[in-house]
Amino acid sequence: SSEVWSFTVGNIAIDDLEPPNPFDLLSPKNGEEGLPTTPEFVWSTATDNDPNDYAVYNLLISEDSTFAQIDYLAEGLIDTLFVMTDELTDSTLYFWRIDAIDTDSLITPSEVWSFIVGNFAIDDFDYILYQNNPNPFYNITHISYSLPYPSKVRLQIYNMRGQIVETLLNEEKPAGYHSVEWNAENISSGIYFYKLSTKDKTLIKKMILLR
Repeated sequence: SSEVWSFTVGNIAIDDLEPPNPFDLLSPKNGEEGLPTTPEFVWSTATDNDPNDYAVYNLLISEDSTFAQIDYLAEGLIDTLFVMTDELTDSTLYFWRIDAIDTDSLITPSEVWSFIVGNFAIDDFDYILYQNNPNPFYNITHISYSLPYPSKVRLQIYNMRGQIVETLLNEEKPAGYHSVEWNAENISSGIYFYKLSTKDKTLIKKMILLR
C-alpha cells in the first residue's frame, strides 16, 4: 500500500487557518503534592476546526512559571497521556504546560499548573513568593507562595501609588505550597504589586494587567 496523502476541496486562505481549540490539563492537579520522581501527565484532546487538521503535543516542565528555562521537554506526543522515564528532583516545585501544535504549525498553549515532587520538609525552603501566572494577564491570574511552617498570612494588591487595591488573604495558613486566584475583571490596566506579609518576612513582586 502507498503512503497516505491528504487533499482539500476548494481553497483555504492563510488567514482562515485556525489553531487547535483550547483544551484542559487533567493530571497532576494544580498544586498537587507527593508525586513520584517520574510523574504521569494527562490532558484532554485538542480538536481543530481546519479540514484534516490534528494536533500533536509538547510537554514542558520547568522550575520557573514563566518557562524561561526548561527542565524537561517531550516533543511530538500523539497520545494525551505521558509517563516520564527521566527522574525529576525530589522535594521540588515544578510548573508544567502542554502546547498543542497542528499541521499548520499553529500553537495553542494550555494553562500552567504546578506540582510538587515528594513533600517539602520544614527546612527544605524559606518563605517563597512566586511570580504570578500568567504575567502579563488579562482578567485572572494566580499568585502562589510557600510557607516553611504555619503562619498568619496577609496577601494584598497595591497600585503604583501605593494604595491597597484588594486584600486576597488575611488568615492562618498551614506550611506548604499555596495558590490564590485574583480576578481583576473590574480593575483598570497597569502595573500592580502584590505583597505577602507574615510576622517573619515581607515579600513583594510586580505584575502587569493588560486590557
